[in-house]
Amino acid sequence: MLLLGIALLLLASLLYQDAETHRALAWGLPAVLIFIGGLGIAAFQKTSAPLLAIGDASYSIYLAHLFPITVLDIIFNRIPMLEGSAMAAVVFLLISVIAALLIGHQAYRRIELPTERWARGLLARRRGDHFGQPVR
Repeated sequence: MLLLGIALLLLASLLYQDAETHRALAWGLPAVLIFIGGLGIAAFQKTSAPLLAIGDASYSIYLAHLFPITVLDIIFNRIPMLEGSAMAAVVFLLISVIAALLIGHQAYRRIELPTERWARGLLARRRGDHFGQPVR
């Protein structure tokens, strides 16, 4: 369902240049399929290392996603042959998602995790114990 929804969404972006043309069919049906497919991922999530990594880094991905999108937007706007092209929009979307995931995951590993460890250590020293250790 998820892959079918994504495929229909990509197909709709290529076929329907006019946003109002068959709007519910072109955009609504793929959105519903993506949503239903996303519900099925929950059962799969515990065994999928990439999904767990994305989930762990989700806040960092959220905070960092604007940077690669902005840079890619500047790059894509400087290439005249990509203007108004549906294929360029699909490529922009794919590169943006991949770049946001990679940069956000690196921000998680290099900034969020060390900061969290530092804060836990600071709080543990103030409390005189260690988080996760049984209180005696």
